[in-house]
Amino acid sequence: MTSIHLDLISELKLENNIIMRGPLANPYPDIKRARVLISTSQLDAFGLVVLEAATLRTIPVGPNISGLRETLAAVGGKQFDSDKDAISQILDILKTECSYSVNEDVLRQYSIIRTVKKIIDTYKLVEVREAR
Repeated sequence: MTSIHLDLISELKLENNIIMRGPLANPYPDIKRARVLISTSQLDAFGLVVLEAATLRTIPVGPNISGLRETLAAVGGKQFDSDKDAISQILDILKTECSYSVNEDVLRQYSIIRTVKKIIDTYKLVEVREAR
C-alpha cells in the first residue's frame, strides 16, 4: 500500500468504499463483510484466497490466469482479462443485489486436506521418476 493508492482513493472520494488495511493477523472478518474479494495475482498455482472468500460467501474476482482460473470457475467467481474488464465485472456485482454461495461439494473437493494430499502425491510421482 503506497501513498499513490491512498491519494487516488481520496481523489475519487472512495474512502467509505475502499479500506486499505495492510497485513492482518486475521483477515476473515473483513473478507466476510465484503461483497467482493479482488485477487490481483499475476501468478497463482491454486487460488487459496478465492476458496477462503467463497467459503465466507464473498464473491471472488480474479485475473484469467492458470491455476486461479480453475479455482474461480469451480466456485462460481468472476474472471477478468484486463483492468477495464475487472472494473466492469466488479461494478456489475456491486450494482446487482445478489446472494452468493458455493456448493458445499465444491468446497469439500477443494478442502485444504485434499489439496495438500494432491501436492504430496505429485511430489511422490516426481521422486519416483527421478529415482529411475
